[in-house]
Amino acid sequence: MAIVIATFITPALSVLCDCNDCYNHGCYNGGPTCGMTDSCCKTECLKSIYDRINSLNQQLQNANDQLSTCSTARDAATRNYQNANTQLTTCSTARDAATRNYQNANTQLTTCSTARDAATRNYQNANDQLSTCSTARDTATKNYNDANDQLSTCSTARDTATKNYNDANDQLDTCSTDRDTCCARAVKLTGGRDKAIADLNTIANVRRRLFHNDNQHRFFQDDEDDRRK
Repeated sequence: MAIVIATFITPALSVLCDCNDCYNHGCYNGGPTCGMTDSCCKTECLKSIYDRINSLNQQLQNANDQLSTCSTARDAATRNYQNANTQLTTCSTARDAATRNYQNANTQLTTCSTARDAATRNYQNANDQLSTCSTARDTATKNYNDANDQLSTCSTARDTATKNYNDANDQLDTCSTDRDTCCARAVKLTGGRDKAIADLNTIANVRRRLFHNDNQHRFFQDDEDDRRK
């Protein structure tokens, strides 16, 4: 920022003094020796303005520092905002998933309640069946004891049946011997029968030849008689 102060030396003549350049070199009214050749710095450029400019420069530097800090904070806030949006999306997805899980859990709870009621009924039915089974077990035990008694009786009957079986086997051996004898006689008789059939066939053949010859003789005889007539 350039600060130019007009200084009037005489009513008829005015000289312009570049206080900005003076201030840049540390030259002002009441200040230390600065080596500036322009004597107006020492007469026209006030220390209060120099101090004010330094204060403004410091404020500007502070403002720049704060602006840099705010920019950094703004960038961080932007990232935090974006992260928050991402987290919000994730949380929304998680919320939807949690809602579905809650609904599924409610459905499963209903199913479990139904299963529990069914299990309770099955338990009661099993208790009833257990009572029935106890009665059936007692009946089965009695039947088992009766069966053991019957088994003893059956063992005796089995021994008797075994003896009868052995006796039958002995009789079967005797019958087998008699059968073999009968078969031998049958074979012998079959041989005689076959021989008799062969003899009968031979006789029949002879009779057929004789019959044929007789017919031939009669035919020729009749023919001879016809010729004689």
